[in-house]
Amino acid sequence: MKNEKYFEFALHELFDYFARLGGSARYAGMRESDIILYVLCKKYESYSIIDSSYSLDRYIDQEFLNAAEYVLPSVNEKLDKAEISIGELIPFLLDFYNEYDKKLDSLSPLEKSAEWKEFGKLLQNYE
Repeated sequence: MKNEKYFEFALHELFDYFARLGGSARYAGMRESDIILYVLCKKYESYSIIDSSYSLDRYIDQEFLNAAEYVLPSVNEKLDKAEISIGELIPFLLDFYNEYDKKLDSLSPLEKSAEWKEFGKLLQNYE
């Protein structure tokens, strides 16, 4: 896998953005999973050859996109630099999902949105 560190950089940039100024960029009802889900979904979207019926809108709320509008160009640029081959993409995303799924469990089950769970099922269907 080449340049996967950019994937982590993108995630940390989003976390940092939503943590700044006491979390003032967060919208009502925003969950931790929303941040992680964006990075996972955006990378998955970049490989639309895998699933031509995939739509980012199915998993990412417009409210998140509006709240993150300022930082998304930089985040997306980092995700573009995270070169992951087609054969490695699903295992990479699934490992990442599972790692954060456990972390979210330790915070609170309420931190997982329905979209988070649905995207996890999508990835698990490739196993």
